[in-house]
Amino acid sequence: MAQEIRTIGKDPGLRFEMQLDSPSKGGASLAWGNLCLYFDEEIIWESESPTSSNKPKPVHWSWIELLEFLGKWWPWLTMEEGYPIPSINPLYPCHLQNEAERRWDDLSEETVEIEEMEVFRYHARHDLAMALNGCYLPSLLVKRQGAQFIFSSASLRESLFRPADEVIATLIELGEYLADSIKGSTTERAQLALSQWNSRADLLPIETVHIRTGLDTSEIVALTADEDPQNFWEWDATAPFDDTEILAAARMSRGILPSSVQRSLLKRIKEIPKAATPKLDKLSASIDLLFSEIGKPHKQGYWLAEYLRRHLKKSIDDVISPEALLQQWNISITEEALESSLIDAISVWGRCHGPAIILNTTYPAKPSHLHGKYSTLAHEICHLLVDRKRALPVGEVLGGNVAEYAEKRARAFAAELLLSREHAARTYFKSDSLETAIEALSNDHEVSEQLVGWQLQNAPGVILSPDETAVLNGITGDYLSWIAET
Repeated sequence: MAQEIRTIGKDPGLRFEMQLDSPSKGGASLAWGNLCLYFDEEIIWESESPTSSNKPKPVHWSWIELLEFLGKWWPWLTMEEGYPIPSINPLYPCHLQNEAERRWDDLSEETVEIEEMEVFRYHARHDLAMALNGCYLPSLLVKRQGAQFIFSSASLRESLFRPADEVIATLIELGEYLADSIKGSTTERAQLALSQWNSRADLLPIETVHIRTGLDTSEIVALTADEDPQNFWEWDATAPFDDTEILAAARMSRGILPSSVQRSLLKRIKEIPKAATPKLDKLSASIDLLFSEIGKPHKQGYWLAEYLRRHLKKSIDDVISPEALLQQWNISITEEALESSLIDAISVWGRCHGPAIILNTTYPAKPSHLHGKYSTLAHEICHLLVDRKRALPVGEVLGGNVAEYAEKRARAFAAELLLSREHAARTYFKSDSLETAIEALSNDHEVSEQLVGWQLQNAPGVILSPDETAVLNGITGDYLSWIAET
């Protein structure tokens, strides 16, 4: 007789419905039983066996394999935020394979073989379906993203964000339930699975840094030199596995800056003091009550910019100074010529530092010219408003390896805050020509012609002639790839 059905997790996140076989059947030692897995209230794992019933069809399997997977890959599941190839930063984890394959078209066979193995290993530690050997179920990738997790399903064509605390609690409950079901077994496999699960968080400091940052041992040694790891990475002794501003900056600049420049960057971050920002915190909390991380990121960015305009009591044609706004919120802004132009800004707002923004004035970084400075500051406002409790809880290296979903949202927000699409459209309709409208909007709002062009292209109601389309395509140029909507 089977045991009672156990529900682990809740909608709309992960929900496991498990019914393990009775020990009398001899299956308990390897956790044999039935399981249905639900993702955002839709079933993703069920049996393909034909049945006349419309009820969910559970998969019968040895679920000790899930426990083995959780025990082996727990540190990576709960701490790894980057992707295996620094130059690939997909919007969702389920896009990784396709983007990698497009990249491989132009690479040598030797490089492709190395990167194929890196991508395979990444899937092996983040895809729940790869826990099962001989039982083929739809892929479901689980990835940490700041204070959230993202679940990504290619078969459902859906990705979902859930709070990190909720996801970790669900996975721990699942692991403990499976561990409890096999604890009476004397089989070597069961004992090994239990041991691995119980020691899942036993890591050396350098292993934690490797998982958190993606850096290899030689890169970590080059950064830390002879310093004590706890002091260098600014770990909280009571929470040694939590992210820090220093770990995040190292992760985001990985593969972009050489170790010597990275080390200077991290040292500069350590100089930033902690500051109180009560006005910003209050506004951020009010937004959090209304904001929904559902739908395309650019639409979320537009909504946030419109909300902020209403909060500031600004009309669609009013000019908003992001610098003045940040100063009102007690956000430190510093302009410095950093050692490399490959990053545009450093922003921190974690436990030890900030909120503060360092703008890189080294040419041709975006803040080295006025329009780029304003768009960068507007971009950071978006992160400060919504991402401190989501994708970026400790800071950002703009121009680095940052969660693309949050970046797309922030780019759209920055454009809409500096120049609303509605106002751009109205100006276009009243102007003698497209060129006149672009010049007026660029001068009045102190934004680049590229940003004006992009806002006009996406403004509701604007229908351009073929000649005007050609003009805007020429103006937007690389800006299209910078703020491209998905």
